[in-house]
Amino acid sequence: MSEKIRSTKRARLADGVYGGGGPAFGYKLAKGGPVIDPEEAAAIHDAVTRLAEGVTIYRLTMTWNEAGLRTANDTRWRVESVRRLLTSDHLTGARGYPRILDETEAAIVRDRIGARKMGRPPGRRYVATPFMYCAECGHKLTTGADAYRCRPGPGCGKVSIKATDVEMYLLRAWVAHDQKVKRKASKRPPAPPDPSPVLAELHDVEHQLAEVTEALGDGSLSVAVAGPASKALEERRRALTEELARSLPPAQPGRRMIVIELESGEVFVTDKDKVFGPEAGEAFMRRWQARELTGNEVEDLRDFLTIHIQRVEVSPRVKRGREFEPRRVKIAWR
Repeated sequence: MSEKIRSTKRARLADGVYGGGGPAFGYKLAKGGPVIDPEEAAAIHDAVTRLAEGVTIYRLTMTWNEAGLRTANDTRWRVESVRRLLTSDHLTGARGYPRILDETEAAIVRDRIGARKMGRPPGRRYVATPFMYCAECGHKLTTGADAYRCRPGPGCGKVSIKATDVEMYLLRAWVAHDQKVKRKASKRPPAPPDPSPVLAELHDVEHQLAEVTEALGDGSLSVAVAGPASKALEERRRALTEELARSLPPAQPGRRMIVIELESGEVFVTDKDKVFGPEAGEAFMRRWQARELTGNEVEDLRDFLTIHIQRVEVSPRVKRGREFEPRRVKIAWR
């Protein structure tokens, strides 16, 4: 009897028919099978949008728990349970479930968390970790000793910039950029770019990657040939995924988001509907300068900046000294 039940379930799964049991997060059970739960599906869409903007899966887990969201088993979310949910094939219409993620979102999930390690993200003390790159060689900057650096070996080792100075500069640059955008904003929002050509090329690149891996496994290709080919395809896949990410709508700031507004030379720290005076803002900036912000404050600032900044490239220092040089920093806005 048990073998018959397992065989029936395997056959139903192979045919794409719902196999029974409780529905997964994002769905509710109705007559005939699971249907999409609008509120939970909206949380999944928002999570993918935040992943595209560089928000960490650890931060997503914290946000869901703070918002009171529970798993299908009515337990708190863990990093691995969020990862398992977002990478599960039932979100793309498998096993008899209605589809929640479209092809663009599924591709972004595969790239952002498909190979990530568990646990808390690195660089928890540094605000701009997700989008800092070397302008000389293109490698991502690493952190340490209150600086962003291009590490020799994988990178060129020619770039180093003080972390607090560049982070505060990015925030002030956003204020100026935001005011400029608001002045030029039109009443009709621009239509989002069509992701179809990029998605088709991404599928082709992923197919080529699978072929290279298979050829390496059966001995058809040597490591000397497969290595460079695989590296080039991975770089192209990353570039295509970044382009896909830009086609998603921007996420809204989290409910605990800290925003700093610079008006008339004064610093105001706001937390949702509460507005604190210059004294609170100055105290916040002093703690930031001393690298004394809490983990949640660093994550809030990081989430805020990643919503607005696509990429930051830092050039080598032009002249000697410790003075901050804004011209070294090139910002690509979203």
